[in-house]
Amino acid sequence: MAPKPAQTTAGPKATQTAAAAKATQSTPRPTQTTASPKATQTSAAPKPTQTTASPKATQTTQAATSQNVRVVRVKGGTVSFTIQNGVCRLVSAAPNAGYQTKIAQNDGWIRVDLVQGDHGSAAFCIGHENRTDSWEY
Repeated sequence: MAPKPAQTTAGPKATQTAAAAKATQSTPRPTQTTASPKATQTSAAPKPTQTTASPKATQTTQAATSQNVRVVRVKGGTVSFTIQNGVCRLVSAAPNAGYQTKIAQNDGWIRVDLVQGDHGSAAFCIGHENRTDSWEY
């Protein structure tokens, strides 16, 4: 008996490999990745806080723009009042550095003290007299 020739598979595989290479070159294929994409956490930009003025503050501002504003400058700072129909309204009290503000009021008048230690400056508004005044103590 004659020996059988050995079967080779190199020929067909080589042909398939060349055909596969040719197909790969002509048709692009997506690349597969095994790592999963990491989730990124995004935070929304902080929303600005919205402040609304109280109705009383709004009324004071309106009165200040439409009425005569009386500004009293004293050693302890600056105080602003409006007087309308015999009624005083405090517009602002701005103490100088180191001073504290104390407010007292009753029907027809307002007293603002700007105090530092033993020294004080008092600004007064007397509505029924349509005037402001100040004292240093």
